[in-house]
Amino acid sequence: MLTLECPRVQKYNGLSVQYLEGQANMPAVVIAKGLGIPGKELGWMFLLNKVGFNVTYAPYRGTWLSEGDFLPDEKDELSVTKDITDLVDSATRIFGPSEVHIVGDCFGGSPALVAAAKREEVSKIATYGGMIYTADAELNTKYWINDDKSLKLGVVLDRAMRERAGEFFDGYDGFNLPVWVQMVNGRTGLNPHNFLQQLASKQILAMHPRNDHLIGYERTVDFVNALERYCSDSGLASLVSLRIIENGTHGTGLGPKQKEEIIRFLAGDNAVEITPRLAEAAALEEAHQGSAIRTDGRVFAVPFYELVAKQIGEFKKSGLLKDKPLDQILSEIFR
Repeated sequence: MLTLECPRVQKYNGLSVQYLEGQANMPAVVIAKGLGIPGKELGWMFLLNKVGFNVTYAPYRGTWLSEGDFLPDEKDELSVTKDITDLVDSATRIFGPSEVHIVGDCFGGSPALVAAAKREEVSKIATYGGMIYTADAELNTKYWINDDKSLKLGVVLDRAMRERAGEFFDGYDGFNLPVWVQMVNGRTGLNPHNFLQQLASKQILAMHPRNDHLIGYERTVDFVNALERYCSDSGLASLVSLRIIENGTHGTGLGPKQKEEIIRFLAGDNAVEITPRLAEAAALEEAHQGSAIRTDGRVFAVPFYELVAKQIGEFKKSGLLKDKPLDQILSEIFR
């Protein structure tokens, strides 16, 4: 079996930072995760690292093994923005790179974009299924009509925290529903539409499945359109690319081809050099892949099974995760 080096862990301003060192001449990639049980991020870490990138990731403050509160009552700079800017700072401290990229998934989309706008060393951002907020009432009405579930998700998180009624875990420490509502309506500092000037100089790849059942793909389309209009009005060349994925939903649309496109986008001039390493990365994932069974009897693949299972065990011992069967928890992570 191909060898697997476990991520190193260190605390940075309360964040439980996991990291893998890559090649000295390659940028660092910061992963801005979505919500839910951690697990999928490990696959991204190893895939990016195998092709040469330095990689850092941490759960948001107030979640899992990171200290502090999640979304306390601070509307100017929300805690999750500081989490990602701190991850950028920690990457610079650990690796000493001159350049940092950010990959934002689902909830991580807006923190990735806003953190990038606030840090000059961030040059590229890739988002997938981004929960991208706007204060435009007409656009928000469109999202609600099209059954975007961003607001409903906050209600679920609030009930889980207050009533300890979460199916798998009991919500996030310090969660504040009024702040969530303001955030989703674009009325906090976590609004990428307010940072078009800073983001116009960054290279951005924005991906979204058309059939996203959770976060409407229009959020990504409308943000890209707003950024392109800003560039056009300012006489700037647009550096943003939009990819609407026709096959797959929120969880399944990010397949091997989409991951490879993101990696090649991040690699830029080094894209030719990473081609053979992509095959090595795929081989590493296959060598450490396991299987789990959903409640309906369907079998599905779990990348880096042993590491994900070990992390789940640690969460259970720490009281962060309810004592559900392993396959059931894996089904929630990789749904």
